[in-house]
Amino acid sequence: MIKKKALIYGVTSQEGIYLTRYLTKKKYFVHGIHEHKKFKAKKLLNLLKKNFDEIYFLSEQTSIKNSEIYNCEIDPIKVILDFIVSQKGKKSKFLHRGSNKMYGNISYKKKFTKMDKKKPISPYGLSKCIGYEIIKSYRKMFNLPICTTILFSHEYVMIANRFHKILNLKKIEDYAILPGNKISLKKI
Repeated sequence: MIKKKALIYGVTSQEGIYLTRYLTKKKYFVHGIHEHKKFKAKKLLNLLKKNFDEIYFLSEQTSIKNSEIYNCEIDPIKVILDFIVSQKGKKSKFLHRGSNKMYGNISYKKKFTKMDKKKPISPYGLSKCIGYEIIKSYRKMFNLPICTTILFSHEYVMIANRFHKILNLKKIEDYAILPGNKISLKKI
């Protein structure tokens, strides 16, 4: 049996560490990329040529300069999506880790609905919104197996399982991962 291959962009984040453990237990070959302030498209393209079954984009650049956020978030997403579009035959599945920061200062006490408006109040939240919209457009235009998950829960052990579950649904869509005793998924 051929091992499935996964690429984790942001492998050193907490989600990346738990996802790596989860996927290796599932007998995946996992390749990880540590995020850098200086994005290098050529290096990423060469790596993508390995045709990963699943790509997890867990970028979490909250502590860098505002001018660098878009370079770290949007540019790699665009390179990855263009590569997936160009793939012949089976396409890589792609999961983008969104953020509750896309909704501004949303209250955790308020029940989240898909009707809630995105109101980012930081460059980080805005970059996550832009990534979400690009992914939604590519999914519709090119019928790609790609999605964004928006985290409202940070129970990292369980999130790895949910990320993998979402990418292995028959129809891949965007989901919010909500807090609670059992982390629940909600289509957005």
